[in-house]
Amino acid sequence: MRGGQELFEEVVARSGLAAWVGPGTVRRALVSVGVSSPDVASPNDYLRALPELQARMATYLGASDLKQRMDRIETLLRKK
Repeated sequence: MRGGQELFEEVVARSGLAAWVGPGTVRRALVSVGVSSPDVASPNDYLRALPELQARMATYLGASDLKQRMDRIETLLRKK
C-alpha cells in the first residue's frame, strides 16, 4: 500500500485544483482528521478526510466538476 508523498501528489493531481491551492487544501483536510503530515497519511486517512476535502474543494469548483474529481480521488484511494 503506497502512502506518503507519492499518494499525496496523486490526490492533489486528481483534485484538479491549481498548484497554489491544491496542496494546502489536501493538507488541511488531512489535519481535520488528525493527520499531521501527508508523509504519514495512509489511503484510509484520505478516505476519512474525503468529506472535509469535498467541502474545501467546493469553494473552488462547480457541482459537476466537484463530483467528477471526488470520484477520481475516491477510486484512487480504494485501489490502494
